[in-house]
Amino acid sequence: MRLLIREIITFFIIMIVSLGVIMVIVNAANLRQGMDQLTGTIEKKELRISSPVYGIVEELPIYDGQLIHKNQIIAVITPITDTENPLPTINSAMYRIENNKIYVISPAESIVSGKEVAAGSTVKALDYFVSLQPFDDSTVIVELPSKTDLSSYTDFFAQNHATRDLYQLNSLNLLPTASISSRSVQYVMSFNNPTDAKNFVDSSAITVLAKRTQSSFAHTVSDFFVSAGQQINIIPQAFSHN
Repeated sequence: MRLLIREIITFFIIMIVSLGVIMVIVNAANLRQGMDQLTGTIEKKELRISSPVYGIVEELPIYDGQLIHKNQIIAVITPITDTENPLPTINSAMYRIENNKIYVISPAESIVSGKEVAAGSTVKALDYFVSLQPFDDSTVIVELPSKTDLSSYTDFFAQNHATRDLYQLNSLNLLPTASISSRSVQYVMSFNNPTDAKNFVDSSAITVLAKRTQSSFAHTVSDFFVSAGQQINIIPQAFSHN
């Protein structure tokens, strides 16, 4: 009799585990099926960097489209000083003076969006010579149907077209002039991790996936497997006392 009971319990455990594995596989396979596909546009703000002095750009070790890190040196300028162009006092984290040279430092993780001079060029004070697009200033504009119930979604993700990877978005706000038609409105979002924007350096139009709120049935199934898992732990303990 006890052997029969053990066989029944073993069968029950195998069934629960098997169903659980199936649920995990199905959920993973259908993850994107549980999402609505929306249209998004990445807006990247440009930061133009100027020379603080009249001088020669001795080094410019960057190129258009390059990913650069915060505090990375992007240029070295040798000031040309005389009575009409004295070396000014520079109070900025973007510039560092060492051995009569000025090191220009990236203020944030960025992509180089343009170089307006070449190494060896002479620049005037306040002349712009490099343009960056900091990732932490990137936003995503998402188009939604005007009557969309936002509570029907739990999460929003930007999808990389090449890798199919998803990157979470947040800070959902209706744009002041969001109504683009009688059927659509626009919302502005930001990346949950600002540096995720580097995965979209070659994109302007992107796909945004909106995860729908889990149904009550799905919650019931989830609760069932949690409860079943607890029972699996309890049953062997009960038999160990017999």
